[in-house]
Amino acid sequence: QEDSKRITFDASNFPEFPKTHGKESWTYTKIDICEDAFHNNPNANDIHDPELEEYATKIRDELKLKISEMINMDNNNNNNNDEEEEGGVYLNSWESSRLSVIKDIVDKPNCVAAIQGTLRMSGLFAYRDDLSYSQDGLFRRRRYVNLDKKKNDTRIPDPTKLVSSMRIYTMFPQMPDPMPLPSTSPEDLQKEIVSRDARMVKSGRDPHKDRHGRVYTHKSTSNV
Repeated sequence: QEDSKRITFDASNFPEFPKTHGKESWTYTKIDICEDAFHNNPNANDIHDPELEEYATKIRDELKLKISEMINMDNNNNNNNDEEEEGGVYLNSWESSRLSVIKDIVDKPNCVAAIQGTLRMSGLFAYRDDLSYSQDGLFRRRRYVNLDKKKNDTRIPDPTKLVSSMRIYTMFPQMPDPMPLPSTSPEDLQKEIVSRDARMVKSGRDPHKDRHGRVYTHKSTSNV
């Protein structure tokens, strides 16, 4: 993304900001995938995949429908003052806010590229290295999971069913405390990650959850 569109976070706003560092702070830049990461890019010729992009677009369209339905159901339930479990659904203020953030992300143009990148990283839609198949006298490369509609393969994953099976989770990282300074060497950053749990226990912190009882879902790297 262009620098003018990038979001930055001031390190002093994090509770783990080193108290001994005074008022001097630094910023972290949020990195977003570009909309044209897999096409119209001179460096992306080897990863340009129209079939996978089309499939990612279908998933994005289904996500937009599902999220809109959840928001509408939540609004209707709030108007009727009916409290039901999520999926039915009554959402508390935290869940409603989370859903609103997700809607904003899915609505962005670069969402398709993000989904396509996730599909690529899964390896499920990668091309096989072994054999090719012949169709109408043409040789085609095979994927591990087929996306070729010309074959009328019933094993092609249905985007609607795939999205219906998805679940939304909130990631809550275990942060380094205190946060390492930007000048910290790579070797010391690695040592920090390895020794973090033991240091947390020694200082009286729970390495599995914060003081409010929120369970950590993963260990954040030292660069946040």
